[in-house]
Amino acid sequence: MANLPKIAQASKPAAPEDPMNDASMTTGRMPSASASEVVLNIVEEVLRAGTVTLDDGFYDFGGTSLQAMRICVRIEKTLAVVIKPEVLLDSDCLGDFARSVAELKDA
Repeated sequence: MANLPKIAQASKPAAPEDPMNDASMTTGRMPSASASEVVLNIVEEVLRAGTVTLDDGFYDFGGTSLQAMRICVRIEKTLAVVIKPEVLLDSDCLGDFARSVAELKDA
C-alpha cells in the first residue's frame, strides 16, 4: 500500500471491541488506597454502577459471572492478589468480598 497514491489507500476498519480487553482493565497499583476502597472502585467501574458500598450485594447491581471474572482480574492487576470469581459470587455483600481480598493481600 505504500506505493499507492494517498487517495487510493483504504483505511483499515476498526477492530471489533473485545470485552475482555477493556481499556479500564489496565489500571495500575493504587498505593494509598485500602483494599476495600480498591475493591469498591473496581466494582463501580466494571458494573458501571453509581456509588457502591460495602453493604451492597454484587447481584444488587445485576452482576454477572463475566463481570465477576473482570473484577477479579482487575484486583489481581491492582493489588497482586489472586482471588477466584466464586468468592465474589458467593459473598453476601461486597464487604465480605473485600475482607477476603484484604486477608489474601496480608497473607
